[in-house]
Amino acid sequence: MGELTPPDVGQIIDFETAHPGGHNGAKEQRMRDDLGLTPTRYYQRLVRILSTPELLHAALIHNPTTTNRLLNDREQRAAQVR
Repeated sequence: MGELTPPDVGQIIDFETAHPGGHNGAKEQRMRDDLGLTPTRYYQRLVRILSTPELLHAALIHNPTTTNRLLNDREQRAAQVR
């Protein structure tokens, strides 16, 4: 899946800031158009950012509000599964 750099992290976090919310067709099309990523690849990168300490740190520095929202959303989904 290649190395993610701080600019890559910033791009994903900026996209989430501009397009909050779950999976929908319009957001997925924007992933393709704006980022050149399939939804699968995009969400793989997002999970990797939130799960890798160095990348999470870069995301928190870039935009702590969006990053914390994403972490809270992930925690709430995990709690629903339990």
